[in-house]
Amino acid sequence: MSYALYERLTANLKSIQAKIANANVELMVVSKYATTEQLFAQIVNGCTLIGENYVQEAHRKYKSLQLIRTIFSQPEYLESLRKNSFPKELEQDFALETWQDIQFLTNYGQKLENRDFILHIQQMLAQVKLHIIGNVQSRKINEVCSFADSIDAVSSEKALLKIQQGAQKQNKVMQVLLQLRSPLAQGDNRAGCSQEEIFTLAQLINSLENVSLQGLMFIASTENLPSEYEFAHNTFLQLQEKYQITTLSMGMTDSLDVAIQNGSTQVRIGSALFK
Repeated sequence: MSYALYERLTANLKSIQAKIANANVELMVVSKYATTEQLFAQIVNGCTLIGENYVQEAHRKYKSLQLIRTIFSQPEYLESLRKNSFPKELEQDFALETWQDIQFLTNYGQKLENRDFILHIQQMLAQVKLHIIGNVQSRKINEVCSFADSIDAVSSEKALLKIQQGAQKQNKVMQVLLQLRSPLAQGDNRAGCSQEEIFTLAQLINSLENVSLQGLMFIASTENLPSEYEFAHNTFLQLQEKYQITTLSMGMTDSLDVAIQNGSTQVRIGSALFK
């Protein structure tokens, strides 16, 4: 990565951070249109909450980040990276294409010999949480449960039961957000649950040992009215009275202010960070 590109990505991040500095919200980096190299740059900058829309792309980046984490765990692997020599002992766990996907690391040059930089990367990668924020087809839920930390757009009983099965196979507890539908949503924008359905699904989750409800995800209609965000916040508060939820994932680049004003605890930013 060129220094100019890194500086631009860092400036993008600082711009977003300045907009949310006075709000009690966490920043989710949406890497839908980002390369692994660009995503890694923002991880270096301290962004460890990652959202991906597509399962295949999420799994690919997950494998690349896992390989980076493995390489930074052993000095001999870092030496192999500097020599562009794929360690034979890693060939069983990682594909050659994954190795090729992380070759941008060689551009970090002497930093790869800096103990403080290596420690920083180890710490950041250990904190990364990967969320699937797009709708997941039933046939892909098992795959998602094998690598992701959370599924953030759940809207059906069928999906929840599949998640329970997939998480149980992995001997893990999968975090989920229920997707709340705006009352003004129409046509293709009608993904998600009604308020009534949210409470029904929350009750179901309460009976599932391997699924943990963290809160709600909300996307406003194309009208993007303040009343929609008020509706989402009110639903969140009602749900919070019955369940120990903490996350209202609401607000993107063009709706940061209105989302924050209406109680968002997490904003999802993509292209504004990587343009």
